[in-house]
Formats: sequence, C-alpha cells, structure tokens
Amino acid sequence: MGAGATTLVPPFMGVKLTPGADLIVQMHYPKGVTGLSDMTTLNFFFTPSSQGIREIQLAPLLNHTFLSLENFPLNIPANTVKTYHAKFKTPLNGSVISVAPHMHLIGRNIVSFAVTPQNDTIPLIRINEWDFHWQGAYYFQKLQKIPAQSTLHAYATYDNTLDNPNQPSDPPQLVTQGEATTDEMMLVYFAFTAYQPGDEDIVLDSTLLTTAVPFVGQPDAAAMLSVFPNPANDRATIEVDLASMTDIQISISDMRGRTVRQFAEKRDLAPGIFRESADLTGIPPGVYVVKAHSTDGSIMTAKIVKQ
Repeated sequence: MGAGATTLVPPFMGVKLTPGADLIVQMHYPKGVTGLSDMTTLNFFFTPSSQGIREIQLAPLLNHTFLSLENFPLNIPANTVKTYHAKFKTPLNGSVISVAPHMHLIGRNIVSFAVTPQNDTIPLIRINEWDFHWQGAYYFQKLQKIPAQSTLHAYATYDNTLDNPNQPSDPPQLVTQGEATTDEMMLVYFAFTAYQPGDEDIVLDSTLLTTAVPFVGQPDAAAMLSVFPNPANDRATIEVDLASMTDIQISISDMRGRTVRQFAEKRDLAPGIFRESADLTGIPPGVYVVKAHSTDGSIMTAKIVKQ
C-alpha cells in the first residue's frame, strides 16, 4: 500500500469461538420486572476460517483489580468525591478498534489515553458527563495503533454526594466494587487485534472516504438505490426506484474509484421499481460502491460488501 493510501476495514474480522466453548450472557434488569418474560435474542454470524479472518480480542485492559488500579480497592465513602487511576502496559503492537468505559450511577467522568515509549500521548476517549443509561462503545474512525510497551491510563471520578443527580441513596452510603447497579465498577474495555503494517490507513468510519460519489443533479430522476442481500456472495439485486422516465447505467467500483463491473445501459425506463440482477462472480471480497447514472446526470450510490 502506498504512502497516504486509505482502505476500508476488511470485512472479515471476528471473535474466535473455540469448539465446546460456553457462552455466558449477563443481563441487567430494572426494578419491578420480576416474573415477566424476557424476549432477548442473540444472533451469531459465522464465517469459514478459509476466508482469512483477523481475530479480535475484547478485554477490560484497564480495570478495578489490584493488577490495574493504582489506588486499589474501589471504595467511595459517603459524601466524598474520589478519583481512581488504572494503568496497563501493552506487551505487543496492537490495533484498537473500539474502547468502552464502564461505571455505574455515581461515576461522573472518565478519560483514557496511552503514553508511548517515546512519551507521546495518544488520546482514546473522554466522557465529561457520565450517564449510566447512555453508555456504549466508541469506534475509532481509523484503526488506532498502540505501540508495544505503551502504557494505557484511565482516570475516573466518582461523586458519592447528593450533588450527583444519579445518586441512588439518600442519605449517601458507602459504595464499593460489586455487580449491583448501586455498587461501582471501573472498567475500560478494548476491542483490538494484532497490529499489521498499514493498519493506520484502514478506515472504520465511511464518512472519511473521499471516493464515494454523493448524489448530484435532480432528485426526481432516481429516488432511491438499494442492494440486497448485503453482504452478498456471487449474486445481488440492485434496485432503483425511479420517479420519472429515464435511462440508467449501473456500475460497481472499488473504494479507489476503479470500475470492476459495468452493466448494459437500460433506456427509456418507466417510473417505478427497476431491478438489475448483478453477477458478482470473480469480484474479490471487500467493500464496493454501486452507482446508478441517470439521463440528467444525477448519480445514486450505495455500498455493498462482497463476501
């Protein structure tokens, strides 16, 4: 890959499940639901190992154990505000996909960053106003390389006073580490994979791509473009919703703008749904852009993943 090149994240990344592994799911329920039915479902998507999957690890590298927490144990007395510091040294070069802090109700803010052996700082995540009900993982716009022997840091502040609007106790009570929502945790989960040269150029956020063609021209010629199934194997259906009579030329391009498949132009199509059955045989696995050019020069685009 040349200098400055950009590519999409390979479609085949996943967590390895070994034969005979036990899958454990921890569910959190609010008060008042005792005796009600749980409609939770889990979906797993399996990919043959022959397709070159890169294995992803998911782990709370920064945590509230004595191995990570500098001022162990996690113990916040009533009517106090306290900050905790956790750190972890990375043994190998890694590429981070996402980061997910986790605290409970009296957590107020958390920040995490890495310091390289050259003393450079790599910012990872900062949440100034923690909200237990809106937590989740942050996915980086590009894979974030963390060099070997870097130190990951996290600083989390807990407010066990009545000034905390999420305070569960009145008056405040001693809060220690535990599983209950009224207990506390300090975890920062990382989704990562072993670093490979060029990972810095892999884009996770498609809004950074400059090769995708935006819609231009009159919007009434081609109102909508969709592709299914997506991801697809050797065949997909390209569907265009036409608002007026027009000609349509459909093509498929890679993320560098090179045409990999072009279909015969369709002339004088009446308003309504037009479908093209697309043969994808021979197209390498990856992410591509489907383009529909209409008579007036407008272009509709959609992305498709070829498996």
